[in-house]
Amino acid sequence: MVYSLKDAVKDAIAQKDISGIYPVFMASRMYVAGKHMPDGMNLFLTTPPGRNSMCITASDYRAVMEKIPNIDIMEMDGSELFNHAGDDLEIMLYFDDGGYMLTRAQLDWFKKLDAQA
Repeated sequence: MVYSLKDAVKDAIAQKDISGIYPVFMASRMYVAGKHMPDGMNLFLTTPPGRNSMCITASDYRAVMEKIPNIDIMEMDGSELFNHAGDDLEIMLYFDDGGYMLTRAQLDWFKKLDAQA
């Protein structure tokens, strides 16, 4: 049985423990909002409603990303996306029926887990 990122997020919310998201996220094939530019493909960053941060928009469902107008889709695995987030960005994960924001605090915690791996 394949454990999806959506299921990992759902379980994490129910258990109030995000640790189960980390391994699934890192191994997931992700489709990321980008823009073709003369110097190559760049991430398409947005400001989430009610937040003072910038985020990367991504999904492990290509069809979900294809519904977003005016973007190009980049493909990468979760670990690559994690590295693109660096120390500043958050990641908005979209699913076929909702979404989940990986906040800066959660990504910083993932960074600690990554260092231990």
